[in-house]
Amino acid sequence: MYSLSLYFNLMRLNMAELILSSKVVDEVKGEPFYDRNMGAAKEAAEKYAKKHKGFVAPMHLLLRNFPHFDWHTANMEDISGFDKEGIFVSKNEPVVITYQGGFNGDGVLSSEKIKQALELYDQKKGGLNAVYAAVLADLYPNKEVIAELLRGNMPDGQKVDIFSYRQILAGENKQHNAEFRPYAIVRPLSLARETVSGYGSIDRLTDDKGKVKDSQVIVYAGGVEEAQNVIDNARRKFKSGKLGVWHPFNLDKFSPEQEQARVGYLGVSGDGSLIGDYGLSNNARFVGVAPEAPVAPKNLGAEAQGKPESKLVFIPSLEQVMAVSGRFTDDANKEQLRQELEKLYRQ
Repeated sequence: MYSLSLYFNLMRLNMAELILSSKVVDEVKGEPFYDRNMGAAKEAAEKYAKKHKGFVAPMHLLLRNFPHFDWHTANMEDISGFDKEGIFVSKNEPVVITYQGGFNGDGVLSSEKIKQALELYDQKKGGLNAVYAAVLADLYPNKEVIAELLRGNMPDGQKVDIFSYRQILAGENKQHNAEFRPYAIVRPLSLARETVSGYGSIDRLTDDKGKVKDSQVIVYAGGVEEAQNVIDNARRKFKSGKLGVWHPFNLDKFSPEQEQARVGYLGVSGDGSLIGDYGLSNNARFVGVAPEAPVAPKNLGAEAQGKPESKLVFIPSLEQVMAVSGRFTDDANKEQLRQELEKLYRQ
């Protein structure tokens, strides 16, 4: 049996690993905003981002250091409908457009539109469909949302860059990722449906050499290299060898004919993971991001000043840690654990 001091040293190491693994990305800092109403959660994150001249974190940013200590809702949308003009696929072929948010961009599902969809649903006037995605015809009457989006026009009048799936495979959006500029990726619904939705072997997402091939992982991560990082992290972290990747596109109640949109989630464990099938009626935790203006350290030469570094760490609250304390201790030692942690949090 461990001595008490050794036990708590081991616990500190586990805590340190959890805290460090919760880092979202270098050179930015942010704050999570939770609410039972998804629209209210996003509105709070938007206000924070506006105050700090930042943005609400998209999925490709959240996935950079996956997995995290806690679950998050991404500023990312899967929007589905038909490419009536055949701009990216065959004429009238159904598509999925994955929007990744960033600076100076608001998706189809702004906080205002999410609130509107939920209100309409509560009033039994539409808003959400059978798979709890937003019905775009209810939110944007008399607007061809998909047709305009495929031309690079957002409903609020802003422009957005649109990439085909092949362009993403070629890495043509890397600058957008680096600068956190909004963009959207178009892929055929038939390709999206090839993803085996659920909790399964990581191998189903890769080829026989371990290279990522799954389109949902690639578009959520924002590229092949970025998606491979997700796969590699999952293999290291999840002893089960499994990763959850979920989508609604093969559900009986999903209607390809109806223009609809939903946001993406990032789960905390292997059976949560990349979640693309949650409805807008779920709780939400968006992350408002405020980019740091890097300042070079004083009294250093030019070479040393070339790469200022700033780290973001989301430190879980004491109550969050106690909620998962079963990883560290049994019930008999929980009070001692709380007392020791309180000392750490006061440091």
